[in-house]
Amino acid sequence: MIDNFYKDFKVRDYLDNEDLKEQLSDNFIDCSLGTNDFINGDIIKKYIGKSDYELNKYPIIEYELLKEEIFNYWNKYSEYNLTIDNISFGTGVMGILRNLSEFLINEKTTVFGCAPQFPRFISEVELKKGKYDYYSLDINNNFKFNIDDFLNKMSKNHDVIHIENPNNPTGQIIDIKDLELIVKKAKKYNNIVIIDEAYGDYMDNYNS
Repeated sequence: MIDNFYKDFKVRDYLDNEDLKEQLSDNFIDCSLGTNDFINGDIIKKYIGKSDYELNKYPIIEYELLKEEIFNYWNKYSEYNLTIDNISFGTGVMGILRNLSEFLINEKTTVFGCAPQFPRFISEVELKKGKYDYYSLDINNNFKFNIDDFLNKMSKNHDVIHIENPNNPTGQIIDIKDLELIVKKAKKYNNIVIIDEAYGDYMDNYNS
């Protein structure tokens, strides 16, 4: 449904600061604020109007039907043996990241990610007295993600690897093959990998 509202917009892989004013003259998706310009009250009302769900009742806590629909949708894109038990829910991406922080992060934990990226998860890590280490996107390379540089900076001293795809705020998409390289090296070091796809709707499903 949402495709109809952003089909004419362009996703910028990354923005050139010197050319920012010219870029802003076109329609593009801004990944810097964590907001959705395409969802408004009228869209929600239209969607709810098509539903026969009784909105005054609590949902079934296990969400079996929703899990089944999500499984059926994503399983065709996966090379792995997904099960419905692999699916769980939270109150938005930040709620999920906060829950992960509760049992992953403590004063001995080091998280490795990118800079710049969404600052709220970094705040959660610091709140739990963990350390946030990062690979800086190079301004001289127009903030382009470099997989070789990232892999070189990954180490066995990192407990958690945190990647946003697409990245916030640059909007660039990390190719699935590069993510597989990250996961492969993380497995070698026994690192846990978190892929945050808050803006995942703006990339092809096969890259998830």
